[in-house]
Amino acid sequence: MKKRLLLVCVLLALSGLMAAMAYSYAEVTNAGSIKIVSTNNALVAIAHAGSDQDKIVQIEEGEAVFKFGRGFGGEMWGFQPNSVYKYDAFMHVKNNSNNPVRVWLELKDFDGAEEYITITHLGTKVIDKGKWTGAKIEIGLEGWRTRNFGLTIDVPSGAPRTQFNGTIIVHSEIVR
Repeated sequence: MKKRLLLVCVLLALSGLMAAMAYSYAEVTNAGSIKIVSTNNALVAIAHAGSDQDKIVQIEEGEAVFKFGRGFGGEMWGFQPNSVYKYDAFMHVKNNSNNPVRVWLELKDFDGAEEYITITHLGTKVIDKGKWTGAKIEIGLEGWRTRNFGLTIDVPSGAPRTQFNGTIIVHSEIVR
């Protein structure tokens, strides 16, 4: 009996000693890479849709830039008050990843002019008068991996005659 008790005590002491010898930090170094590409070649790619004359979405220094109101000669002509302009397809978002994704859009810092902007996908409003509707558009892996988005600019009577600058954010998440 004493031998068994002594054996249990020795085993407990050894397990305590082993726990004290366990490491509390480790660092393992592995090779990795990140490739920075133009936005039209990224995992979630953004490019212009529609005619080359409209070309609202332009790639400048690798980033998408939205130029609403372009016209003759590629100049920014703008929109007049009390008018509605509709583009059936002004941009497309392409899924180049290995997973289905959902995308949604956000307008930011247009100084009040975001209320003039509605963005749709196949009749579903994604942005309605500057506000996200909660709609997320799924882009799968089968068939078309690209979704086109339409744009309506509705400028009310009495709108200020100025240039508004802001940001269009394309969010995406993996579909699980």
